[in-house]
Amino acid sequence: MREVHELFTVIIDRKHQRLHVLTEPIGGTYTARGIHIPGELVTLPESVGGKVVLDVERLLKAGLP
Repeated sequence: MREVHELFTVIIDRKHQRLHVLTEPIGGTYTARGIHIPGELVTLPESVGGKVVLDVERLLKAGLP
């Protein structure tokens, strides 16, 4: 069985009310970016170890001051 180690970063942009998921790191940068808005559900890469779905609207609301 081959192990997959996919790195990714999740960024919550409170100012613009968006969630960014950056994947496929190559040479010190990410080559793929997903930008998501409230109302969307985002499934993280399988490398997390299980199915993880983020609710963009709930995350943005949780980050409000």
